Amino acid sequence: MEGKKQVDEPQKILMVPWLAHGHATPFFELAKKLSKANFHIYLCSTSAVLSFLKQSQEKYFSDISSANIELIELHLPSMPQLPSHYQSTKGLPNHLYPLLLNAFQMAGQSFSNIVDNVNPDLIIEDFLQAWAPDIALSKNIPIVNFTVSSAASYSFMYHLYLHDGATDDYPFPEICLSNNEIEIGLVSGTTTRSITALLERILVYSARKKSNDIILINNWKETEAKYMQYLSSITNKKILSVGPLIEQTDESTQDDQDSDIIEWLDKRDPFSTVYAVFGSENVWSKENIQEIAHGIELSNVNFLWVLRFPGSEVEQVLPEGFLNRVKERGMVVSRWVPHAKIMRHTSIGGFLNHCGWNSTVECIHFGVPLIAMPFNMDQFITANYAVELGMALKVQRDEKGRLKREEIAKAIRNVIMEKKIGEELREKSKELSEKIRIEEEKEIDQAAVEELRNLCLMNKKEKSF
Repeated sequence: MEGKKQVDEPQKILMVPWLAHGHATPFFELAKKLSKANFHIYLCSTSAVLSFLKQSQEKYFSDISSANIELIELHLPSMPQLPSHYQSTKGLPNHLYPLLLNAFQMAGQSFSNIVDNVNPDLIIEDFLQAWAPDIALSKNIPIVNFTVSSAASYSFMYHLYLHDGATDDYPFPEICLSNNEIEIGLVSGTTTRSITALLERILVYSARKKSNDIILINNWKETEAKYMQYLSSITNKKILSVGPLIEQTDESTQDDQDSDIIEWLDKRDPFSTVYAVFGSENVWSKENIQEIAHGIELSNVNFLWVLRFPGSEVEQVLPEGFLNRVKERGMVVSRWVPHAKIMRHTSIGGFLNHCGWNSTVECIHFGVPLIAMPFNMDQFITANYAVELGMALKVQRDEKGRLKREEIAKAIRNVIMEKKIGEELREKSKELSEKIRIEEEKEIDQAAVEELRNLCLMNKKEKSF
């Protein structure tokens, strides 16, 4: 009876994501799944990230069931140049990113205090916080890594790490990057020529080795079994899928301030419009934004482009006269938009995107063909994964890795205007959408729940002696 009582008592899990909305969101969606499996979740982050979660999950927090998830503020060291509203990568000016990263890496004592107050049975960490495994080990608390990227991406990156950039022996050539893509997505702008040293600095793989022998991953297991197996073999850890995790927000509570967007889309023919979004974390250079604009203009296709450029008005970064020239067939907005409503709209025929993992999973969910235009390393891998699935077309770059307006226009036209290519992509996207929605409705994989519960119970047992 005593053992039964112990199982029924919720185990306490402390979660700590990196300070990006694209990381906090899947962490929170995982927290919701775990809370339904009799875990009590504490999610800690900065006030800027917690404010975002409270706003995006307003309906969830108004429900009594949300009592199983508590938000705890992680205090970063005080820095005059880094006020609290900049303690997130969302809208962060590029020159402040190193400062935010440095502040986060100095937050170990704050996290240690939280651990002492919460006394968790388990810690789930992200990346970049090298202090988390050390603190967990010093307090005899199990810790596991949760990666918000795909198994394909993780396996390729870790292979590069182990082989100092050599790709010859990577077993899946269908997603393998060219040397040019590795240069663009990883090496460009750095002075380090050792890929192993560079990846250690960026992703802190040595810290991840200290965690328990489990890696949780937000992916769609059915499409990534081979990548999961390979990742397990090179990390010597068990890979457990806890996805696909899609942000669940309630848009019915939104007001009518964005009704102009939906009304504009209502006037477009089915599948005639490209929806362009490049995420809140990736800031293209002004030169790249202008090249993208010229490509969209050259395509002669209807478009809705959500464009933000921190520190500047949108008109200042677009080519001169662009907005006037495309006003009959295009809409550029820099405010919040009803993303899910747009993705579901019948006029949307393609999604022009940077291939962040969350965006790609969303794209599969909504059944919209992806026009892949990756920005950095893991996104190039995700683009290849999406092409492998048959639901994406990749924008080709020139021999020096630069974006070219002609190639952007070509990719858009092929998806929206070329009947055979567009129909094949839409058909495959629809098929994948139907399958992934079935997976999303399921509760978290019981195997993952049992592994985490066993770690928690083992910790409790050790504490009782």
